[in-house]
Amino acid sequence: MNIGIYNTYFESEGIGGGERYMLTAAVHWAKKYSVSVITDNASLLTIARERFGLAIENLHLLPNIFKDTNLVKKAFETKKYDVLFYLTDGSIPTSLAKHNIMQVQVPFPKLPLTFLKSAGLSKVVCNSEFTRNNLDPRVRSKCVVIYPPVDVERYHEKLKEKIILSVGRFNPAKKQNVLIDAFAKFLKNRNTNGWRLSLAGGLMKSDEAYLGSLKKHAKGLPIEFYENIPYAEMVSLYARASYYWHAAGFGETNPMNMEHFGISTVEAMASGCIPLVYAGGGQPEIVEHGENGYLWKTPSELIHETEALISQKDTDALRKRARSRAEAFSTERFTEALDRLLGSL
Repeated sequence: MNIGIYNTYFESEGIGGGERYMLTAAVHWAKKYSVSVITDNASLLTIARERFGLAIENLHLLPNIFKDTNLVKKAFETKKYDVLFYLTDGSIPTSLAKHNIMQVQVPFPKLPLTFLKSAGLSKVVCNSEFTRNNLDPRVRSKCVVIYPPVDVERYHEKLKEKIILSVGRFNPAKKQNVLIDAFAKFLKNRNTNGWRLSLAGGLMKSDEAYLGSLKKHAKGLPIEFYENIPYAEMVSLYARASYYWHAAGFGETNPMNMEHFGISTVEAMASGCIPLVYAGGGQPEIVEHGENGYLWKTPSELIHETEALISQKDTDALRKRARSRAEAFSTERFTEALDRLLGSL
């Protein structure tokens, strides 16, 4: 079987969860099939190895044919694939592959479907039920949910410290400003002495001004910023943090602006870090309220639930259930679902 993997963001500065999703699929399928990654980014496989820890074998890069405006050339080049698996940025590439599988990370309400593109679309893979339920209704009958892969076995728990952690790209969509405000109020409780908030995540040049505003807003508070830190340092943060806060989606009504899944939430839970996340988007598919974490709708609820947890003498059982829940989103589960997907074709 000849499989092509394509993602417009392979060429961009911000290599993140969607790119990991596609490259993990490529690495897995390359164990059995001929897999080509379509990109002009010559360093992509090195990035995949260093940033995501993927064991790159039997993969090769091919030039990005989709940048070409010649439809005949694109049709000719894609016809050689049994399967073209691509992540959509809201567009749909021209392809004559035997089977076209579109991966969707964002619930686009309307996709640029033509009759031919719709007819050539074999499956649509969504990263959550939330994404599927808010996606263009014309493709929902072809949808299957395959949750993103998380290497849960790489995460571990150390002696927990008085750290509240939040992980996410430094961008207004992640609402770190909401967490800073909540933490300032949280500190007014006399039982919260010694606690600190750690904000970690990737930083693109376009978001440097936003990070600067966050640091100014946090001045004088026990808040630490970790931008673009190495993977090992991030794992250590997860291991030492007691609680995990996440606010993406708060105050939003447009599904496109929500947290469509929540990989960092799973990583935190795999590290025995109790999650307290906004009750929107794909997060309720991960966290079962009161069972392995908490969902909140207002910052006041976030503060109250966190204070209640701190007052408990023993949270070991809750941490154990969080770690157990994280297993549902393992890379092994992901690759098993991928193989079922190919089998369905």
